Amino acid sequence: MTSAPEAAAVLQRGMERVELRYTSALLNDFLLAMTRIQGDFTRLSGTTGFAAVPDTRSRRHSHA
Repeated sequence: MTSAPEAAAVLQRGMERVELRYTSALLNDFLLAMTRIQGDFTRLSGTTGFAAVPDTRSRRHSHA
């Protein structure tokens, strides 16, 4: 008797499907690390989200 193969993670767009047989564990580890980094950043910065940063590129400086 043979056991059923493990279900692999799948990326899908429309009818296109790509099974992640060899990379699903690595992708999962990466996503967990990114979630941990985001949590640490939020905790250490004391914010509940991304802080608004003023865009200084659009300001024009005139010298009279």
